[in-house]
Amino acid sequence: MTASHYSLSNVRKAIFHFVVGRGASAVAGVASVVLLARNMDTPAYAGYIAVTSLILLVSMFANLGLERAATRFVPEARMHRGASELLSFVWKLACLRLAIVLVFAGGLILLWPSVTRLFSRAIALPVIPWSVPIFLVATTTFSLFSSILQALLEQKTLTRLILVQSVGRLGLIAFFLAVYGHVTLDQSLWVMAAPELVAAVGTAMVTLVILRRNRAASAQPQGAWPNWREVWHIAVHSYGFNILAMLPQGSFMRTLIAATFPPHITAAYGFFSTLMDRIRSYLPMQFMYNLIEPVMVASYLANPDPQALARRSHIILKANVLLLLSALILVFIAGEPLINLLTDGKYGAEYWMLSLLLVQVTIGSHVLALQLFFNTLKATQLLSMSGLGALAVMAVGVWLSYLDPSRYWLLACPILYEVAMNAIAIYLAEKKGIAYALPMGNYIKLGLLSLGLILAAKISFVRMAADMQNQLFMGLAAVGLFCVLSFKLGAITQNEVEMVKRLAVRK
Repeated sequence: MTASHYSLSNVRKAIFHFVVGRGASAVAGVASVVLLARNMDTPAYAGYIAVTSLILLVSMFANLGLERAATRFVPEARMHRGASELLSFVWKLACLRLAIVLVFAGGLILLWPSVTRLFSRAIALPVIPWSVPIFLVATTTFSLFSSILQALLEQKTLTRLILVQSVGRLGLIAFFLAVYGHVTLDQSLWVMAAPELVAAVGTAMVTLVILRRNRAASAQPQGAWPNWREVWHIAVHSYGFNILAMLPQGSFMRTLIAATFPPHITAAYGFFSTLMDRIRSYLPMQFMYNLIEPVMVASYLANPDPQALARRSHIILKANVLLLLSALILVFIAGEPLINLLTDGKYGAEYWMLSLLLVQVTIGSHVLALQLFFNTLKATQLLSMSGLGALAVMAVGVWLSYLDPSRYWLLACPILYEVAMNAIAIYLAEKKGIAYALPMGNYIKLGLLSLGLILAAKISFVRMAADMQNQLFMGLAAVGLFCVLSFKLGAITQNEVEMVKRLAVRK
């Protein structure tokens, strides 16, 4: 096993499979979200949002940071250790994950009556459906093995399994619509659980086959590996950061909204948040994260240069920002008619919720860049410390929002967290002597350009009819102008474009 496995040619092949396979999966995933919102009545959809968000929340508590440990140590084993050591390491993680999630699933079953009382506005299921614990066990198992496969650069296999998962969900929705004409709450939970179980079993079996196949060509084990103290150090700090970072994110916020607001608000926010989660998974930073991280680790081990590491993460971050600001411009200008078109007129008036989520994800993209940077440097404790401080800021915002009878300010509190998280993390890095330069000037240019285009479009609607056709035309025109001016103003440099081409273009 050598570092050549993480060569640029292998990375290019992995990127190709990422784009093709996961692009198709993204289309199926977004279609599933839209179809459920259109074909479930509002109370049932609010219940679906509450239950699935609760399951994802519990799965985060059950992960123990094992994904980060796998992502960090699997490339090391693939490069420098024997396949038998890697196989042993992977299955120890898998057995630990399964034991923990079964405990959490049992606890959820026992506490279900309390759960339904807490979410009485949204959940009308007095008896817990079997789909709930099955989905919990399956999603946590799939998460671990998908991280392992990505760390092994087995993107072709993984994307096929993800495509089966996404198409399976779409197929179940189509089946329920064909037979019943609508989707009930119980049926929607099986739409999530059944394909997830198939994907979890598939990733586990494929991982076993791949590791056993590589055993024959493996180097002989040399010394004890891994250092479990180091494994737990990375896992625990990543777990702490993930728990803290989870609180302003989709699953926690959806459960909080479900316990606070009536079903219509829960359903509207849940639709936007779920849609944003699907789309966010395919943004460059999130889409490529588990692929890029092992490559970044391998590159840093070969040439320990923190500044080069930061430059690479900034390029991927900028791609995120460009796409998100383009979406934000379109939503501000033509959000209401677009949402009405997607949801059959249900949630268009609440399009401003999607704008808040886009702002949150734009700022939060830099947190992910920091996570990549600090994880590679084994400085994950800075993330936990930053998350704790940011959580305190958000807690104050939540407390203040509950003083307002409408409580709508609660929806903006995650933005407070992201801003505080960035500021504290950069401060702690500088204090620790870690070189991390953020090109703020470029991001300020992009932000001001976006604001100017939105204001110009809004002013133009004073002189013309603000119908759907005009709004869509103005929105798309503003996005096109934004992309052109981003290059003209120097917010995107030619060097950055060339670096992306070197990674993406095959020779």
